[in-house]
Amino acid sequence: MKRLPAAPILALVAASVFGGGIVVAAVTTQDPRDPAPPAATRDVRGVVSIGRPITPYRAGAPPLGQVELRIRDPQGGARHAVLFHRYTHKRQGQTVEQECLEVGRERQLRRYPVRDGGSCRASAPSMSQPWSISITQSRSGPVMLHGWAGERVKRLTVAGPGGTFIVPRSKHGAFAVAYGPQVNARAVLTATLNDGSTRFFRSQIPPARQPEGAVLAADPGDLPSWYTSAARRGDGPRRGQTCLQVGQGLALQRSARRQGGNFLAPACGDLSRQAVFARTVQLKPSKRPSTFGPLGSAPRRTILAGAVDNTVKTVAVISPAGRRDLPLADAGRAFLAVFPATVKPADLTLEITLEDGQVRRFADPVSVNLATSRNPPPRLHGKIRLRQQPAATRRVILTARLTKPAKRFEITFLGRELRMRRTAGPPSRPLYTGIYDGTRGAQRPIVTGHPYLFSVLLCGDTCTVQRHQARLR
Repeated sequence: MKRLPAAPILALVAASVFGGGIVVAAVTTQDPRDPAPPAATRDVRGVVSIGRPITPYRAGAPPLGQVELRIRDPQGGARHAVLFHRYTHKRQGQTVEQECLEVGRERQLRRYPVRDGGSCRASAPSMSQPWSISITQSRSGPVMLHGWAGERVKRLTVAGPGGTFIVPRSKHGAFAVAYGPQVNARAVLTATLNDGSTRFFRSQIPPARQPEGAVLAADPGDLPSWYTSAARRGDGPRRGQTCLQVGQGLALQRSARRQGGNFLAPACGDLSRQAVFARTVQLKPSKRPSTFGPLGSAPRRTILAGAVDNTVKTVAVISPAGRRDLPLADAGRAFLAVFPATVKPADLTLEITLEDGQVRRFADPVSVNLATSRNPPPRLHGKIRLRQQPAATRRVILTARLTKPAKRFEITFLGRELRMRRTAGPPSRPLYTGIYDGTRGAQRPIVTGHPYLFSVLLCGDTCTVQRHQARLR
């Protein structure tokens, strides 16, 4: 499921919508041979640039990491780099040691807080996969294909726009390939393992947003199309349920303004018990996006989406404009319809026809056979409070009450993730406390009376992320 995280650089699918981008998880597949014999590592101006290991130098804030890989911008813009650092912290009373990679503009990484995130793995990993890959893209910068390669990988090559090249790795296994923002083609990353076998990762450049087998629906305002697909969950709190998520294509204009790129929260139903589930959402822009948006640039739309089982022959929706037959996705038999905001859910009727000829209609299909989470995330009870303690120091105490205990409660304050711990209160209104220590890491300004923006992660069986604001007292 797509959600809206933050990242050191703007990502274009597994991507930061708050920052204007997205990030995509990698899936490896098998193929009988390399696409072409690789050439020596080189750059093709305006098309592709291969990351190169450099003599590591200390960086980060504090300088506990090393910049060890450098990537030129194919368009001649700011250089990007990879910062490696180790991160040790406590989790449930146990000491956890991790190795982390931060990818971003080199001049920013020199003062990047080394405890603020990135792509991390255990310091002594037992990786079932020989590599880990991500794709990111800023609004006007290159498309970055980057990640880790473990000791099982003997050689990396990439084939795509500009040719086929050897991809070198840094001291700790980092690699990166940058393609120019105007490139529109496929790229294949090939890993040759020590045992002679190969692994392949294919991606569209820029990365395609919609999953394979999705069904598309045109936008009534000529914005990028919408899409959805469904899949049955095999584990977790939604085990046995079928879930879908609606997304919108993304178009970047020459002015760097974005069109589209919106996501809706997932919806789930149990198709082993019901022939259909559906939900209708009235989308509108928001200045404070939650986990799945909406963005401040979101259009006003009425969106109907759902899925059906194999007993359903056809799906249609009846609106003031008439009857519309809806195609079914190859992936999960999902369906989708997008209307202008002037069409309200009460104006719609969902109609399904079963294989035996039986017709069922659902008026005002805001919620049709939706399954609920067994343990939804808690909510804030009141406001989050910020207090400087003691006065005139760089320590900030954060306190908040919830509607019930949380499986996980974190606040990202001044670029640092703070684990909130339960300190008091009854189960119906538990009190949580976290401490920001401004004497460590980057020196961020702490001003009494100043309003601070921060993000809040709350988890039950599922999680939500919301943005909040509070004044420091």
